[in-house]
Amino acid sequence: PVALVAATVALLLLVVKEPHRRHRISAAGLATLPVAAFAPHAVALWMIPVGWGAGVAVLGSDSGPLLPGSALILEQVDAAGGVAPWIFALIGLVWICGAACFLVRNLAGYWGIYRVCRRAARVESFHDLVGRIQVAMGVKRHLRVLEASGCVGPALAGRRTILLPGIFVAGAGAHAVAAVTTHEAAHARQGDPELRLLQAAVECLFFFQPACWWLSRTFQIEREIAADALAAPLCGGAQSYARGLLAAAGYGSKVENHGLGIRTSPLGHRLERVLGKAGPGRPWKAGVVMIARR
Repeated sequence: PVALVAATVALLLLVVKEPHRRHRISAAGLATLPVAAFAPHAVALWMIPVGWGAGVAVLGSDSGPLLPGSALILEQVDAAGGVAPWIFALIGLVWICGAACFLVRNLAGYWGIYRVCRRAARVESFHDLVGRIQVAMGVKRHLRVLEASGCVGPALAGRRTILLPGIFVAGAGAHAVAAVTTHEAAHARQGDPELRLLQAAVECLFFFQPACWWLSRTFQIEREIAADALAAPLCGGAQSYARGLLAAAGYGSKVENHGLGIRTSPLGHRLERVLGKAGPGRPWKAGVVMIARR
């Protein structure tokens, strides 16, 4: 089922070219992944006729199986000669340890960004600019801009906080400031902070699935492209927006923070997409590269 979800997303991305629809498709793929993984087990437990497993007591019950189909599952386990339960226990232990490691990594990332925000100072000079961007983009939540010395590059932290490095605030030009703040506001408009939480949860649950990592990588690429497509018209067009991104690149605008999900796609490909010099590309290529790196 997990591979089927990934294959469906890949086929849809081959057909759909519009950035916002591609963003929604990749997000829907992530959201569908847990359902696709656990639905067959739920069906096996609740929908299989009781008669298939009749006569085998479950959890000490003398009246038959406690759950429809559960006796059949236990019969299959017993037929394996007593080895399968130990294998299942080992697999479960490995999964718990792996999920716990990814959970700790994500929590450490959230704690780190919380500490950065606590030490950051509010940038009042950008208040009017961000207010205009919010109105033009239709962002209902009130965004704030913080200057953080511990921030590697511009990023949206949480639901409404835009973090900017101190060197960026001090030396960036108008094009760079407008491009970065509009791009981060676009992430808020798309609901990416909530989707990042979903992405982190799916990665914890399915860390062992290559299809999960492909979907996660595809989503993070498509959300950046969709944010660029939403921000470019508000920054004077594609050319002006691209110049702003290039100017911001000099201040370390490519961020890699696994715990927060603040991960950008390669800037060169983003600029080509913004300027219309490159198509969406093959979605499977990102997955192959991502899996190879792991």
